[in-house]
Amino acid sequence: MDEQNDNSGEEQEKEVIDLQAVADDNTKRMGEAIEAAFLAKVCRLRIPVCKPWGDSERYDFVVDWGKGFWSVQVKGGSCLAGSSYRVRAGCSGKVFTKEDMDFVVVHIVPEDVWYVVPIEIAEGLSTLW
Repeated sequence: MDEQNDNSGEEQEKEVIDLQAVADDNTKRMGEAIEAAFLAKVCRLRIPVCKPWGDSERYDFVVDWGKGFWSVQVKGGSCLAGSSYRVRAGCSGKVFTKEDMDFVVVHIVPEDVWYVVPIEIAEGLSTLW
């Protein structure tokens, strides 16, 4: 653990980050577990990430991709509807907007698959399939 990350993209000693997140059957705790999984994933990829204090911001994380900061909303899906998983922006007709985020990152929990969706694709939608 003596080596430091210089964010150069060059390979350094690999460190395994394993996260076991368990959530109760409510959306708040499930969201927290998915956010923890996202944090572990970006840390494993050596991507600088910040978490705003509290839960009052319109986004969940700020990611530094080297050419600026991007606001990210993290969502999870685990309910199969036909042959697709459904991920909602929120309740009461809430939609994804450019004012709220630059990207929506979706984790399909049963498949352990991640999607990074630019807001230009998700904007105005209340549900992603």
